[in-house]
Amino acid sequence: MLINQPNSKKTYLPIRAFGDFVISASIISKGTYQRIPIILPNYLSELFYELNCTKYFYIERVIPMNEYHKLFQLYKIKSLSDIINLKHEIKIIKKCLLKEDTYLLDFRSKRLSVILPGYNFIYPGIYRNIYIEKNDLFSDFSLNTFNSSYRISYLNKKIHSIYIFPGSRQGYKVIHPKLLKELVKFFSSLNLKVKVFIHINENFDFSEAIKFKNFQELTVIISECEFMISADSLPVHLAYYFDKPHFVIFNTSPNTNWITPYMTLFDAFATYNGNINAILSSIKLYIKKYFNNEDSDK
Repeated sequence: MLINQPNSKKTYLPIRAFGDFVISASIISKGTYQRIPIILPNYLSELFYELNCTKYFYIERVIPMNEYHKLFQLYKIKSLSDIINLKHEIKIIKKCLLKEDTYLLDFRSKRLSVILPGYNFIYPGIYRNIYIEKNDLFSDFSLNTFNSSYRISYLNKKIHSIYIFPGSRQGYKVIHPKLLKELVKFFSSLNLKVKVFIHINENFDFSEAIKFKNFQELTVIISECEFMISADSLPVHLAYYFDKPHFVIFNTSPNTNWITPYMTLFDAFATYNGNINAILSSIKLYIKKYFNNEDSDK
């Protein structure tokens, strides 16, 4: 973590992934904080307003960028025009910054501190869970101590439906189609309504999947769900934001520094290594332990 100038003004600068921003919004929404100044890229505006983030942040400036900064997608830079666009984007960000102020970055945005020397940046470390690190990042605005425990009023109730989000932008995180079919069959046998949701641009082999096209549709879906099964992707952090119980299926050993406090508290995740029965057993045990569903004993 970089050291900021004493007594300098602090402003949140979220210029990378959507999930990073949702984690920040979750931290602020579950504590008591002063409203935090933010410099908001255009591409985050839809998500910002869908999560009603004007309650937690006030916008100081808007960065006229309509997509991810290419600085964080260097693998897409394949031509001279891409390099020119990258330089242009850096200039756009630089125009929004003041050298006397301090900017709070997401962990994956720390590359900016190398590209723009002479500016003051602080970003989370990698040695603890990201939700705890983010709480430290915003500590100057906090009016109480962050409580990572879950609102347990959502537990010990009978659930009637399960929403599954199998997709991810990163292909290695996607729930395997064979496992997905067995999950749907398993939950249906428990007399639960099962719905599978994928983004309209995702190429996923499941004919009954319901497609959503934007953040507005996604946030409405998640805000209405009772319980979610998901790949390691954005819907997980949205579920935590909306206080929705969630269970995550990984395809590799998870880095627990990047999971939600709910997943930590309730051991709400499992790793799929080809053994479908092991995953079903883990979920069955989880439902039996935390929800009032007698049918889970089947």
